[in-house]
Amino acid sequence: MTSLRNQAFLFMALGFTVWALAFSVLYGVQGTGCELGWHRQPVGPLSLLRWLLILIWAAHMAALGWVYWRCRAALAVTAAKAMPEAFLWRASMALSITAAVATVWIGLALLVPSICVV
Repeated sequence: MTSLRNQAFLFMALGFTVWALAFSVLYGVQGTGCELGWHRQPVGPLSLLRWLLILIWAAHMAALGWVYWRCRAALAVTAAKAMPEAFLWRASMALSITAAVATVWIGLALLVPSICVV
């Protein structure tokens, strides 16, 4: 039982940890890519930098999807057994949804026509 409680607390922080990582990596790669000229290298219809940023954002969204899925599965187990940890898993699910919304928000910058302002 303690293991489930510890996992629930871990997953409460995991969603926003993924968000913070996405925020840092996206803007770090964006700055680096602008400095190195990746925005001038076309790869199909988009630039190398834009493809890279989209890939990074999508990977973090997938990670948040996994966090949500894991919280939902644990909630199903704990709620079915009427365990007190069910509240913690509900809170973890809510926090993972909030982190996903925040990650979508920072991903909106990918829609801006010019990634690098020179």
